[in-house]
Amino acid sequence: MSEGEEFPLEVSPAGLPRAQSSEDDSAHPTALEKLALPEDVSLVRTTNRFDSTSVPKGLLSAHKVAPGVWGVLRVLEGEVTFELEETGLRRRLSAGELQVIEPDTLHHVEPGPSAEFEISFHRAGDPEG
Repeated sequence: MSEGEEFPLEVSPAGLPRAQSSEDDSAHPTALEKLALPEDVSLVRTTNRFDSTSVPKGLLSAHKVAPGVWGVLRVLEGEVTFELEETGLRRRLSAGELQVIEPDTLHHVEPGPSAEFEISFHRAGDPEG
């Protein structure tokens, strides 16, 4: 997907991205599943497609999305586990599922052996500004 191209998201009736549930979710998946992008954000960019061998090492350890920037992890193939560092909440996502990532929140991902995924970044206001 090229930069500036619209990022396809499943949306709730309110028009916000909706995370889908997975049978393998942890005991507290709803906190992660309930996360949604604010209405006033615009797509800034989408990463290249990553797999278990091409994923940047920084994504595998604790890191943050910049303040004011929201991320959306979208699993294209296989499975990826998303974990919030502070709470230890984990969610295993399968192909077709997504996870909204709040700004300035420590987290990491654990791609499975056949995983393929991408991350889109969204910011409030005009993405050109």
